[in-house]
Amino acid sequence: MIHKVTPSLYTSPRLTIAGCGVLGKGIATGLLASPLNLDPSKITLTVRREDHAESLQEEFPDVAVTLDNKDPSIWNATNDPSHFLFIVTKPQHVHIVCADVYSQIEASAVPPVVITLCPGITIAQLQDWLPAGTPIVRSMPNTPVMVCQGATGLFPSPLVSPTQLETISRMFEAISPSAVTIPREDLLNVVAAISGSAPAYFYHLMDSMVATAKSLGLSESLARDLVTQSCIGSGAFAREVPEMSLLNLKNDVCVPGGSTEKAMNVLDANEWHRHVKEAITASLAANRAMGQGVKQKA
Repeated sequence: MIHKVTPSLYTSPRLTIAGCGVLGKGIATGLLASPLNLDPSKITLTVRREDHAESLQEEFPDVAVTLDNKDPSIWNATNDPSHFLFIVTKPQHVHIVCADVYSQIEASAVPPVVITLCPGITIAQLQDWLPAGTPIVRSMPNTPVMVCQGATGLFPSPLVSPTQLETISRMFEAISPSAVTIPREDLLNVVAAISGSAPAYFYHLMDSMVATAKSLGLSESLARDLVTQSCIGSGAFAREVPEMSLLNLKNDVCVPGGSTEKAMNVLDANEWHRHVKEAITASLAANRAMGQGVKQKA
């Protein structure tokens, strides 16, 4: 079930997306396509390369695009209580953006809410890199936000007001039918290893199924269409019947002694669950390590 947002109850905030790469572009694309009716004139995208800026400006002609995180157009409304600054960079670059905007935030009568979108960098680190009193939210979305079908975990610092968290939740709900607030910050690394990486697992499996179908005589386009829709439909059905366990959903497909049961037996014989657990554990360890080498103070 897709989460709907009522536009009449939503005031368009001022948004800055710093580091507008693939994920940042996905956030912008999803939000602008969402039911929120955001005001494009209140959105700014920042990038490092001029050619990238030109490309984004062509794609998003109604928003501002700049190479400078200190651009006055971002900070000309320093008293705006609805300014949200998304830092959408790799973990090792977050402190650089924080250093860029430190003075501007410090000069703001009402600081923006800073939202990070990466694993590893903790709120304690961000508090060290940003002016005192800056409200911070860590988030972990995944790439399907580009088509308003993401899954996102959120964790706010104590300085984030209920109103600010509600606004952020509504923004993420518009691009993530599953947008949940996590009870403990350390669990965001688990979210990153599960839903953050999940699209890659699905694409990997889909690619193997399509390649096998092609080797058995189906065209690639036909096989991709069948596999993609099967993935979409399976996820939609699982979401519609939360009272059913995933094991029961799988078993409903497996007629005793039938072909699907035989296929599942092959996966189980090759320790499917153990391999998935090992993959997730490796991803979790990498997520936890990402912020450990980033010690610089902005």
